[in-house]
Amino acid sequence: MRLRSLMASATVLAATAAALAVTPAAHAAPPAAGTPVVDPALKAEVQQGETVRAIVEVDRGQQVAPVAKSAEALSTTTDVPEQPPARDFFVMEVDKATLTKLDDDKRIESIYEDRLSRPTLGASLKVIGADKAHASGRTGAGWDIAILDTGIDRDHPFFAGRIVAEACFSTTDSRQGSSSLCPSGENSQIGAGAADAETAKCGGNGSLCTHGTHVAGITSGKKSADNTANGVAPDSGIIAVQVFTRFDSADACGGKAPCVLSYTSDQKRALAYVAELSKTRKIAAANMSLGGGQFASSCDANPSGNGVKPEIDALLGRGVATVIAAGNSGYGAAVSSPGCISSAVTVGATDNGDAIATFSNRGRLLDVFAPGVQILSSVPNNAWARYSGTSMAAPHVAGAFAVMRQAMPEATVAEILAKFQSTGKAVAYSSGGGSVTTPRMNLLAALPTAGPTPTPTPTGTATPTPSPTGTATPTPKPTPTGTATPAPTPTAPVERPAEKRVVDLVNQARADRGCAPVVFDARLYAAARGHSTDMAENGYFSHTSKDGRNPGARIREAGFSPLRAWAENIARGQRSAESVHNAWMRSSGHRANILNCKLTHIAVAYAKNAGGVPYWTQKFAATTASAPTAKPTATPTAKPTATPTAKPTTPAPSPTGTGGTVGTTEENEVVRLTNIERQKGGCSPLKHDPQLRKAAYGHSADMAENGYFSHTSKDGRSFMDRIRQAGFTGGSGWAENIAWGQRTPADVVNGWMNSSGHRKNIMNCKYNLIGVGAAKNSQGRIYWTQNFAAK
Repeated sequence: MRLRSLMASATVLAATAAALAVTPAAHAAPPAAGTPVVDPALKAEVQQGETVRAIVEVDRGQQVAPVAKSAEALSTTTDVPEQPPARDFFVMEVDKATLTKLDDDKRIESIYEDRLSRPTLGASLKVIGADKAHASGRTGAGWDIAILDTGIDRDHPFFAGRIVAEACFSTTDSRQGSSSLCPSGENSQIGAGAADAETAKCGGNGSLCTHGTHVAGITSGKKSADNTANGVAPDSGIIAVQVFTRFDSADACGGKAPCVLSYTSDQKRALAYVAELSKTRKIAAANMSLGGGQFASSCDANPSGNGVKPEIDALLGRGVATVIAAGNSGYGAAVSSPGCISSAVTVGATDNGDAIATFSNRGRLLDVFAPGVQILSSVPNNAWARYSGTSMAAPHVAGAFAVMRQAMPEATVAEILAKFQSTGKAVAYSSGGGSVTTPRMNLLAALPTAGPTPTPTPTGTATPTPSPTGTATPTPKPTPTGTATPAPTPTAPVERPAEKRVVDLVNQARADRGCAPVVFDARLYAAARGHSTDMAENGYFSHTSKDGRNPGARIREAGFSPLRAWAENIARGQRSAESVHNAWMRSSGHRANILNCKLTHIAVAYAKNAGGVPYWTQKFAATTASAPTAKPTATPTAKPTATPTAKPTTPAPSPTGTGGTVGTTEENEVVRLTNIERQKGGCSPLKHDPQLRKAAYGHSADMAENGYFSHTSKDGRSFMDRIRQAGFTGGSGWAENIAWGQRTPADVVNGWMNSSGHRKNIMNCKYNLIGVGAAKNSQGRIYWTQNFAAK
């Protein structure tokens, strides 16, 4: 088999989309049974007689081993090589005959090439204000950064005492002439020494594996007697992961051999390892200074570039940013893969004077710039060197995430990135026939200024396993006779942002199931907060309190009455709302509680022990009523298509030139933020249309008043019915996004942009009109609707 040149451009596909009503599911709907998605570039290669190493992803719920065994039996000319186990994919060689047979296997979700990626290559810290951040005590202490690269010089003084975990995922494939760089010689290795960059296969002194040590120095290096400058997060922990493989042929290397390249399959395993590790460690970011190809638009649905998207999405759900170098090909309106994935943080390079580096890829897919020219950092053999590249820019941002998480431990990836973008120095340039502005990150400006510097949480001992255990099955309880519902205690603690976020996530999951949203209850909150505090202070983990009380007893003692049914979920160790919710949803018992449509009220609370480990309690209850019947606080009462009687407020002028007085201030802010995102993707701004706004507001008000969450109205109308009934005529395309619970326009737009289906609607350039409606229920929770049209 001939290994094709790695310098060839990747195929970029143009895609169109019909009108789409998007529900807030975590994943897009899979293709129809029996039709695996096949990378067109791979298909073209095998049609020309090539045998290609491919990644075969199996459908959720299918076991990988049986599918791999069947695939191996399809042909005597292709092979399923020995490989480390993976949860949802395997690697195999495919030719024309094999691919045709695989295409009939209904258990397979997608097939795409196991591509190879290249590593992409004092004063910069002052440029981003990191030196002043360090002086204020913000050094990334208590947080880890994963470096997926060429390994690390383990005894370099720049890293003394701060390498907290190591792993290696590196493939030996005799047909391609590749050999593993894992010190053990195996295709995977975990534990101390696994990511050693000074092995014989790395050139003995690390000459082939200098890159990862240089990158780790930028994120996490700490000055000592031998050096005078810090990295961006000098007190952060380092998780070193070797993802590269050695090649000894000039054909594979595209020139001089030997070289190191990285298989997509190894990157997938490495990212999954980081996600698993994040259950017991506080990981701020995973840095990937590697890539290849040319993508002018998002590759989320493009199998030529989206191979690691599921793993990046999973890390995002656990609060971990995946920071990726944009690439060094000098593309003016494109980036490399995997930086083309929407859920990644993609970084371009500037010099210390904020001029864009000539080698840096750029364009609307870029999230931020950072310094990447002549950066002095560590290299193997306890040495130092200056390198330039977007590889050097990305770790500035990865390190900055650790510093931000120390200062804002409850902040999400999207919130921190938004801080970098809103406070960074604007760098304007021409791209793709238009003007683009991308901020150069300013860490000091992004950091919060109010209040004292938070004390870092110790991470020296292993965090207790975060998997929740011992869920009580909701047990119906008789309604006590003659018991009045007491008023909430005036001194009850106030619900915190992370706790509110869990409630929002629960209600999104319930909406997907068709359940009415559960309503926050202060009495349940007091019970949940009390139990979390008791577990944290007394060092136990159980549904039964130290004094023998069960969840139902604690709920009653908090004053919740009448109590028809109750349930409780508990967990410990998760550091964010997303991570604890995802852990509960992956467990059948906890998930059953969350999706029990009979339960009507909720509260979530956490408390930390002396070591900073969070203990979470989630309380559910049902009164004698079967479901909440909240009334909206909006003025209109409302038929879904009624025009609201409240006077719309005049919005501030839009930076995209599409200001207007169609909606309220909040609604017009959603339009403004949506147009900013469209501008980044090269789309024209949307105009706020009064008929579309009327349809959107009517649907939001109807959902808020009647306590449901769906694209289909209670009376059976679709979003197209609502748009037509609002007076909108003509048009050639339509779509709708809905959301529930986000508190600000920025929150809801960020939420939609972090979901592939919703993002697809926002970034569909054929749409030129929009309508946004926002209405609150009686608890003050906002229902959002976004209608799009082309006319």
